[in-house]
Amino acid sequence: MKFFASIAAISTKIKHDKINAFAAESALFIIMSFIPCLILLMLIVKYTPLTEELILNFVNDVVPSAFVPTATKHIHDAYTDANFTMILISGISLIWAAGKGFVSLIDGLNAVFNIKEHRNWFVIRLYAILYTIIFLVIILLCVVIYVLGYRINDFFKVKAPVISGILDKILAFRALIVIFVLTVLFTFLYVAIPNRHTKIKRQFPGALFSAVGWTGFSFFFSLYFKYSSRLSEIYGSLTTIVCVMLWLYVCMYIFLMGAEINLYVEQWNAGSSIKAATDITHKH
Repeated sequence: MKFFASIAAISTKIKHDKINAFAAESALFIIMSFIPCLILLMLIVKYTPLTEELILNFVNDVVPSAFVPTATKHIHDAYTDANFTMILISGISLIWAAGKGFVSLIDGLNAVFNIKEHRNWFVIRLYAILYTIIFLVIILLCVVIYVLGYRINDFFKVKAPVISGILDKILAFRALIVIFVLTVLFTFLYVAIPNRHTKIKRQFPGALFSAVGWTGFSFFFSLYFKYSSRLSEIYGSLTTIVCVMLWLYVCMYIFLMGAEINLYVEQWNAGSSIKAATDITHKH
């Protein structure tokens, strides 16, 4: 009975805090940041050792076929027409959109913990940009491990068999590795983002919940996306974009749910009863 009462208490507070609105807003702006991010990467890539042919081969393997012609055109343009002005504009757009997405998460976590924001607007933006960079790098790392891991391993089987043997062992536990990495990331974000001081160990329960939730939802959603034909019938060429938006929204929602769990556990460990933890919703 206590377990179900705890679930009811957390659910009531989730509804009261309207975390769905914060999840939707952050997902929207993070999606918006993908476009300037891709443009920026394509403009910068010509200054790296990566050749146009190598990038195009990678795109053909990874990008959905409906987007390959458009991606190919932009990559070709990036190698022929890239200039500093476009790089600067894309960089500013990326920083603004992605930063705005994390500002929404900051507002969401402050709402969860019933905290008023008094930090300077400029400082918040700097934090948001820093968190965005950390977030994108780690999420990209998880995608590489979970989605592209075996393709990378196939490459090393020919070029470097020793490395391939190590990767085989790592990829056998890729789900656990992704959960571990995400747990560390979410613990850091739960500590750093809200306008409050807290201990790292107090954020572990929600971080673990969010990491498992992200990994599990992503796995089942990828299966649904792979085997469901109705999505493409409804959304046509926009299917991939719609699916990414839906995936990111649910993931942001799970992340904020993890914060609600952390708050409940904190109240419970402090000696609050289920009723007292439930009454948190009336203090807002």
